[in-house]
Amino acid sequence: LGSGGFTNRMMEEVRAERGLAYWALARWSSEWDHNGIFVAASATKSKTTATTIQAMLDVMEDFLKGGVGQKEFQEGLNRMTRAEVFQVDTPGEVLDQAADLRFHDYPWNFHNQLARATLQLTPASVLAAARRHLDLSHLLLFVMGNPTEFESSLEQFGAVTAWLDEPLRASIPGPTAQPLEVEQGKLLAR
Repeated sequence: LGSGGFTNRMMEEVRAERGLAYWALARWSSEWDHNGIFVAASATKSKTTATTIQAMLDVMEDFLKGGVGQKEFQEGLNRMTRAEVFQVDTPGEVLDQAADLRFHDYPWNFHNQLARATLQLTPASVLAAARRHLDLSHLLLFVMGNPTEFESSLEQFGAVTAWLDEPLRASIPGPTAQPLEVEQGKLLAR
């Protein structure tokens, strides 16, 4: 959907096809001791912010509707399985990986188990997992930029809460967040 360099679906559509951003990604980030989160991100000009958000949502929606083709799936699987070797190609990285396994009480063969499980994936199982875990109606959108330069209101994507640092607050015309909202936003962003 959106990781693995310049050949993923998000980059192809948002960058190559529509020319909206230098980069775009969408992926789940996993954690050792708790469920990870789904992240989709890009960098675009202020004047194409809403268009880029909509393009990214379109890519995710198309994925959830149609899934992944065999060729695209195989390319993604190859990237995943071949990249693992570069995670432990120095003695320091091997030591870091062993320390992580020990610290989080994972079995020593965890990465082998993960590789075997990855090879068992199918386009249908990937789509089923995405449909189980990715609900586009529950996304939180964080947008950084000058709202006076956006081509349209971001309220088309849901309720908007602005929070700004004090030096920026004075320089941007229009409604601004109250101090409590700023602190809540900063906590949420962590």
